Amino acid sequence: MPFRTLPSLAPLWPSARAAALSLVVCAFLLGGAAYAQADFAQMRDMLAQGYYNSAARLNGPELVTHHPDSGEAHFLYAKALYLTGNLERSQVELDRAIELS
Repeated sequence: MPFRTLPSLAPLWPSARAAALSLVVCAFLLGGAAYAQADFAQMRDMLAQGYYNSAARLNGPELVTHHPDSGEAHFLYAKALYLTGNLERSQVELDRAIELS
């Protein structure tokens, strides 16, 4: 029985490396998207459960700091501020949300 040699895999290494790098980048980006969605979900939950002060003082500022270009982040923060009676700051955040949308 003759001995067969396998073809060299050396020409495939650059494309295999590129594919692996692409997978790592995609995983990183998707992980970031999941983290962002968790931020928004937590803020929505806080508001739904009536934790308006916590949402206005802790979660809201953190949300708009992490997502400054998100209209939804500013809207949720504006809602929390409104529900705690901070109408002036709520109006500022609502205007920013409208501007970004």
